Amino acid sequence: MSFILGGLTPEVGVRQHSDGALVARLWQHLRDHRWKLALVVLALFVNTLSVALVPFVLGRAIDTTSGGLGLWWIVAALNAAALLTWVTQYAHQHLTSAAVADVTLSAQRDALRSALRQDHAFYDRVSSGGVVSRITTDTSTLSGIVNLSADTLNQLLLVILLSGVLIFVSPPLALTLSAIVPIVILVALGFRRLARGAAAQAQESVGALNASIAETMRGIAVAKNYHQEAFLLEQFRVQNRKAYTISLANNRIFGGIFPTLDIVTGLGTALVLYVGGRMVLEGNLTTGSWFLGIQAVTLLLFPLTGIASFWSQFQQGLAATERVNALTDARPEVTETGTDAMNTADTSLRFHGVHLRYGDGQDVLNDLNLEIPAGQRVALLGRTGSGKTSLLRILMRFYEYQSGTVSVGGRDLRAIEPEERSRLFGLVTQVPMLFDATVAENIRFARPDADDAAVLTAANAIGASWLEELGQGLETPVGERGVLLSQGQRQLVSLARVMLHDPRIILLDEATANIDSFTEWQVQQGLDALMRGRTTIIVAHRLTTVAGADRVILLEGGRVVADGTHRSLSSTHPGYASLYASYFAPDARGDRA
Repeated sequence: MSFILGGLTPEVGVRQHSDGALVARLWQHLRDHRWKLALVVLALFVNTLSVALVPFVLGRAIDTTSGGLGLWWIVAALNAAALLTWVTQYAHQHLTSAAVADVTLSAQRDALRSALRQDHAFYDRVSSGGVVSRITTDTSTLSGIVNLSADTLNQLLLVILLSGVLIFVSPPLALTLSAIVPIVILVALGFRRLARGAAAQAQESVGALNASIAETMRGIAVAKNYHQEAFLLEQFRVQNRKAYTISLANNRIFGGIFPTLDIVTGLGTALVLYVGGRMVLEGNLTTGSWFLGIQAVTLLLFPLTGIASFWSQFQQGLAATERVNALTDARPEVTETGTDAMNTADTSLRFHGVHLRYGDGQDVLNDLNLEIPAGQRVALLGRTGSGKTSLLRILMRFYEYQSGTVSVGGRDLRAIEPEERSRLFGLVTQVPMLFDATVAENIRFARPDADDAAVLTAANAIGASWLEELGQGLETPVGERGVLLSQGQRQLVSLARVMLHDPRIILLDEATANIDSFTEWQVQQGLDALMRGRTTIIVAHRLTTVAGADRVILLEGGRVVADGTHRSLSSTHPGYASLYASYFAPDARGDRA
């Protein structure tokens, strides 16, 4: 069971781009929301002014106020500053939350759009759990940079204002405080180096853990069948322990930032108390100015530590940005030119010198040459790995073939618009994919604008009696992946979906392999109606399929080795006769092959 997210990042925890490049990419996610972010900055600026006003007013009050009307003005100023602080803080929080939500929404939309755009080869390399983690967890971490940056900007403005106040009140106190700043910077730089790899590792481990859970849920039926729940639990325990160890290490790094900086803050406060106290005793500083200095240091050093730790925390956002961008930047291997208009009346197919291999493996189609006239029903026969399903995958553009040409009606398959090609082909696989919805909604997935009458017509076209066996007819829930239906019923829903789609070319990949003989009889009439007048390619698994085909193609090693009718090949081709006897002799007695 593999949890490596190959194809996106070559090594867990290793960053592939510089900080500057990632910041530039991060801005691409934020720039569409720049006006909302500008309002956040404005609210922060006013909020910072109101916060910095409090110690200044208090310091002036200690030195100049002995009671009377002046005291009331001080109290009024403090109340006004407090009210302004509350209003601007509320505005800041509201605007920031809205900006974070907007960035998250757009980042998730872009990530999901990219995930849907990828071809099958991408998902052969990358686990679905890893993709889910990038769309959910990493986009949230990315958008959290808005919050982090807003807080850091607030702290930076506060540091600038309070530093100016401190320099104005007492340059010696400001000079004393400046001695602490290099220590803060050195501590921050040290943590930055540690945080860089830790953040990436932590996010990779979350993606791997999600993949582990998803695979466990998908395999639960097999686990119960073989009583291997303990094995799945152990696999999860190993992955969970790995994520736990990485999380602890990550928390130790990030948890050590603020305590270390708190020590530096305490040192700065002690220095200001000592130096300021001596200056007051020597008459070089007023008590109010000393109080102002202490307040300024308290308010200044905390945001200074926040600024110092910013880059370490920012690394988490950059790591998430890189992971999200790895998904959004991924390009399908399948290339589309979409330049030729399709003549839907001509559905002839031609394969010339086609080579296909998956990844770095051997060719599964090796110099394939085949022509299928429009309207012909062709059965593909061959042993496992001979290239039958791969031929269908090429037509559906699930994978990119490396060389050769494939044409439909004389038009290059690559040049046909994807939307037009989708209307052209209809695929029914051995294992149907159903969504957690009703039977009607699953059928309507082929054509969302279809009305109830069209859905019912498509369902009845493959056999009227099967709907009567469902408790609620078309409104029967199918459950997750169709678990509430039998295997045969799931396939019937899938066939009805193709009926509604009404394609010109039908591709059946062992579509009746998992259906019992009685259900097959129900389906066969609908299949005959569906295939009549349409070009059809069938990966054969039943005697009836082979016998009913206009033509049988025998594949071996990714090439056509025999081509003819069932009757002619049975008598003239020893390899076909042998394969037929192995696969279909039981079926001839009424059993499944």
